[in-house]
Amino acid sequence: MFGLFKKKIDLRMVLNDFADDLQRVRDIVDELAKEKGIATKKNYTSESAALAYILGWLAIQTSHLDATERHRFSTELTGEWSKRMNNGVESMETIKFLQSRISMYRDAMDNGEGRDWMARLIIRFLKQFGINSPEHVGIMGALYVSIPGYLETLSGFLNGVKSQYKLA
Repeated sequence: MFGLFKKKIDLRMVLNDFADDLQRVRDIVDELAKEKGIATKKNYTSESAALAYILGWLAIQTSHLDATERHRFSTELTGEWSKRMNNGVESMETIKFLQSRISMYRDAMDNGEGRDWMARLIIRFLKQFGINSPEHVGIMGALYVSIPGYLETLSGFLNGVKSQYKLA
């Protein structure tokens, strides 16, 4: 459909749906972590929220949104996710935390240990809890198999919105 004839859709509505999808992904990762005893580790709650945020950020970057839309959507997601992490209150401290995690995970995906960027992302996440041993290969494998599907679904959601609507 040509851009002139696309119906406008409010970015906030799309963002809320996207953030709800991210929360569902986070819930699935949390269930895996509970099964493996990782969810009880110090800082797990904030780190799992950061991982979900990173997955959302990656989905935005790999979507068909143009550069301006990706930037706008990423910025809005940062504020929205900060609110969700802080019971509805946007916090500069949380925004800085999320931005630091983007840098940390980008560096890990580019230069970390692991055979590909997905493995490096997962290894970095688990290292946040001092986990770097073969005994946790189960959760590594489960995340390695599931995360690409989550990214595809999240990116596909944005691509579907882009193909049918004009973000307002």
